[in-house]
Amino acid sequence: MGYFPSVEKTLPARPPIPAPPVPARRGGIRVANLLTLSRIALAPVFAWAFLQGHVDGSARWAQWTALFVAISFELTDAFDGWVARARNEVSDFGKIVDPLADGISRFTVFLCFLAAGYTSIWAVLIVFWRDAVVSFLRVMAGKEGVALAARPFGKAKAIVQAVAILAILVFGLVPVFPEGGLAGFHLWWVDDPERHREIAQWLMWGVAFVTAASLVDYLRGNREVLRRLDV
Repeated sequence: MGYFPSVEKTLPARPPIPAPPVPARRGGIRVANLLTLSRIALAPVFAWAFLQGHVDGSARWAQWTALFVAISFELTDAFDGWVARARNEVSDFGKIVDPLADGISRFTVFLCFLAAGYTSIWAVLIVFWRDAVVSFLRVMAGKEGVALAARPFGKAKAIVQAVAILAILVFGLVPVFPEGGLAGFHLWWVDDPERHREIAQWLMWGVAFVTAASLVDYLRGNREVLRRLDV
């Protein structure tokens, strides 16, 4: 038997299979996520400045600070997604934290408006209920591996909310018409806080109406997907 060479000895050894390359881990936080997280970090700054300028006092520096922070909320909300796509920084973390940052920043503003008498509790509750329902449905759909499509009305809702927030803050600082009115018509004046509160409340009711309509549109647009959920 020793005459025939062993097959195991004559066959060449197989080279080891190389392990798949491990993707390099990014160092630090992505720029897009920094923009998103800034809305969460600045929410307490807005609340402090707004209360100093509109509730506990009338310091103009605090009112301007609250306005600038609110503008940063809207700018980072508008550009963080664009930056993520442009820099190839789209991530699961960003997709989760973006709506969280939106909710924290917007509700901080609305609750401050409530404290100043610029809105009704019912208008704030409508906004809260809408966001709570949509967030719950997205979580449920995600667990089932189903994606709920965004609706154009949702973008319109965000724009209306942003315009109302900035209008209330800007027109509380800057005269809209001369002190005596324009052609005898007195609409909004910086030194007329009661008139400012009245128009601010009307704007917030408009926000509540559009927000509620966006929920109806969201449910109708995704009704076929929602029917397939295991509830």
